[in-house]
Amino acid sequence: MTMEEMARIIGVSRITLSKVMNDKEGVSEKTRERVKEYIKKYNFEPNSQARSLVGKRSRLSVSFYHLLRGIQRKYTYYIPFCYGTG
Repeated sequence: MTMEEMARIIGVSRITLSKVMNDKEGVSEKTRERVKEYIKKYNFEPNSQARSLVGKRSRLSVSFYHLLRGIQRKYTYYIPFCYGTG
């Protein structure tokens, strides 16, 4: 079960579910207790493979950017960078 599915079952946002699971502020005590009850009832644990993919993806793009910048500086080639929203 994904976090989105679990949040939908509980009736909260994915952000609220995440805040409760990570012991962050910004959630009322009543909601926090209700979310914890559902987590226990469904024995919910976030998918560790999905979490690692998210983190690696962002680090990979930053590393690739720095690699290209290093090549550009070393060989004085002009390497165009594409910045997009997609």
